[in-house]
Amino acid sequence: MNKHLLEKQIKGKADVPPMIDSQSFKRQDLSNVDLSGGVFSKSEFMGADFSGSNLSQASFVDCDFSQAILNNTRLDETNFMRCIFNDAQLSELSIKQTNFIESDVSHANFSYATFCQINCVKSLFNSTNFTGANFKESNFVDSDFSAANLESSTHFRTNFINIIFSDIRLNSAILELVLFQNAIFTAFDFTKVNFKICQFRESKLEQCNFSQCDLTQTGFMEAELTSANFNQAVLNNTLFIKANLTQCDFSWTHLEQALFNEAKLNEAKFIGANLKQAQLVKAQIKGSNFEGANLMYADFSHADLSNSHFKKAELFRCNLHAVIENHTDWQQANRTAALETDSKKAQAESFKA
Repeated sequence: MNKHLLEKQIKGKADVPPMIDSQSFKRQDLSNVDLSGGVFSKSEFMGADFSGSNLSQASFVDCDFSQAILNNTRLDETNFMRCIFNDAQLSELSIKQTNFIESDVSHANFSYATFCQINCVKSLFNSTNFTGANFKESNFVDSDFSAANLESSTHFRTNFINIIFSDIRLNSAILELVLFQNAIFTAFDFTKVNFKICQFRESKLEQCNFSQCDLTQTGFMEAELTSANFNQAVLNNTLFIKANLTQCDFSWTHLEQALFNEAKLNEAKFIGANLKQAQLVKAQIKGSNFEGANLMYADFSHADLSNSHFKKAELFRCNLHAVIENHTDWQQANRTAALETDSKKAQAESFKA
């Protein structure tokens, strides 16, 4: 079937139903045709050329687009269910409200494409090229981005939920209001990524490098960050509530008004850090080092500071209400300027009805 007969059938101008099932279009010229609204099932488009064609609002189920050319193709509101796009060419496309469900998009080329409000669920993007791509208000759920290239890509309100990012490339990417929920980024280097109010909720970020990054107002709630490096980073108003920050390096960081409530900060380094007005209520801070840190107005209420070091720390109006301080070192810190346990408050807190 040539492209003109295909277009005629899809538009209901043939004597057969406007649906394509179990057909092969391998390496065919399907360029500059209108297939919008078509329904395709179990069909092969391997190596086919769709350049300049309109596939908007079409549905493809169990179709193979491996090595297909879809440059300058319209794909708005198109649905792809269990489709294969291995090594397909889709560069510089503008895609809106398109869905990729349970599809394999590995090794495809989406460089400099624009994605708006697309949804990708349970799909593979292994080694997919998104260099310079622009993502807006899009969702990726339960998918694998291992070895994908997102260098110089731009993201606004993109949601990545339950995503694997092993060996991903993100240098020079711009992430604004991006949500990472339960993402896996173990030992990743974020130092060349640009952040603006992003969220890493319940994500695995052990041994990641955030040194010198500007992470103002970023959220790391309940994230796993053991041995992460935040040296000299800007973390003002950042949320670390209930995060695991064991053995993290926060030396010389800016942490004004950061929230560490109920976080695990055992054996962490805060040497020379600025934690003015930070909240560390009920945090586990055993064996940590705050030497020379600015803790003015910080709140350590009910925190466990056992075996931690506060040598030369600034403690003016620092709240030490009901802290645990077994073998805590306050050498050369102005402890007398801190707020000690409020006896009346402690009595009220211990009251049991």
